[in-house]
Amino acid sequence: MFKIMVASILLIASSCFANDDLVIQAKINQDFSSKYIAMINLEIKNNTQDWIRLSNPNINFSKKADKNIKVLNGKRLAVWAEYAKEKEQELKASSKFWATFWFGGIGTMYSSATILEKDDDLSRSLKKNKQIYPKGHIYNGDIIVPPGISVKRFFIVSSKNHKNYGYLNQLVFNYEENKNIIKTKLYFRDSQFNENEPKDFLGNQPKNHYIWQSDL
Repeated sequence: MFKIMVASILLIASSCFANDDLVIQAKINQDFSSKYIAMINLEIKNNTQDWIRLSNPNINFSKKADKNIKVLNGKRLAVWAEYAKEKEQELKASSKFWATFWFGGIGTMYSSATILEKDDDLSRSLKKNKQIYPKGHIYNGDIIVPPGISVKRFFIVSSKNHKNYGYLNQLVFNYEENKNIIKTKLYFRDSQFNENEPKDFLGNQPKNHYIWQSDL
């Protein structure tokens, strides 16, 4: 939650938030997701000559969805990281590893090696303290973006009751910059209706699944 303050609120919606100064992209990584778990990556590029600080970063989806979606933290995040480590080994053993390494051009792979940084103390801390978020996590403090540089962040969500809120393909990235509260809508996957597929004999457009992994 944002602190009460005098600030202007900006709402921006696009497939990626972009202006001359800042470009923000979001993309789901289906290889590290499941029917109920989603890994989402953000890439934030600073095109200016100045350092940019995004304070109090926060993610939400919609009123109905937010009641059923939680950002993983603490022990549950550590458990997911153990799964991700095993999954990464599977991908490395297949040609798909190199195809997915760049997340479709949005950044390097975040796996348990990145999340836990091969640090047993951090792993133990995650299991004991829900408020601890590892390096690279969107909730690990303010996001500082150097001039001309891109930084990457990730988060993991657990979801349930998909039919209560339907298919999701966008999120709201909230942050403060220069005392402005900015709410940016970002698309992280394709729309539900697959326009590339032909309609059926009833004239209906094929739909993507509610779930996070479209290939399940």
